[in-house]
Amino acid sequence: CKRPELQGFLVTDANSRQVQHFKHSSRGMFMTFPSSPPFQLKVTDRGSLMAHWDREKELYVLMRASIAKQERSGVSPVVIDAGANHGTYSLYAAKLGATALAIEPQKVMVGNIMFSIEANKLEQKVRIYNNAVLDTFTGVHLRDEHVGNDGGVAKAFPGGNIQTLTL
Repeated sequence: CKRPELQGFLVTDANSRQVQHFKHSSRGMFMTFPSSPPFQLKVTDRGSLMAHWDREKELYVLMRASIAKQERSGVSPVVIDAGANHGTYSLYAAKLGATALAIEPQKVMVGNIMFSIEANKLEQKVRIYNNAVLDTFTGVHLRDEHVGNDGGVAKAFPGGNIQTLTL
């Protein structure tokens, strides 16, 4: 990310007000995500996550192959999960040994990702950014930013309190 002052955070800072705020916003239940390897995932709607898996499981196979190839060549893999939602790509990548950057503007989803990181003991592998990704640095307001819309497309409006990042 191009803006050094937007550092993201690790879940291990349990005393942080920011971490506690996001965890308080969390909601949902845990499920086992059926990838290989599987992992625990806090979700607001199990059905939508299973639909995600059915629709995108081939991408997980490709990610696994890419991470393995990078590791064989001596590269420490980093996965950027922009619009992380539940953090499935971030958690899967971290489970495979990569470092993951989960960028997610919705507070509910950031809280759920935090709980999922802890449940899978991936605290040192995933860094969370409560931001949106656009082609410019600005503040935006997202429709449904507090709803946890399970992967729906949110519209960004200028002038909000969510800081954007560019990649």
